[in-house]
Amino acid sequence: ALPIFYLGKDPKHANIVFSNDYKNVSRLHCSVTFDEKTNKYYVVDCSSNGTFLENKKRLVKGQRTVVDANTLLSLANEDCLVRLK
Repeated sequence: ALPIFYLGKDPKHANIVFSNDYKNVSRLHCSVTFDEKTNKYYVVDCSSNGTFLENKKRLVKGQRTVVDANTLLSLANEDCLVRLK
């Protein structure tokens, strides 16, 4: 099974919870799945303010995107960065 976790501000839905100081992070911002066989992550943006890759590319909302381990994600803006190890 692929481990999955959710990032956001709502502790009822997110495993990794951000404080309300992160104004642009959604209650359920994105989900992340890891495939141990390929060492790849799959990220799905669930937010209204977007999830971005290091190259500033915005993920398509609701679409599963493959990203490499060690990718830096930006949630809504550059103030909230998450590195996938």
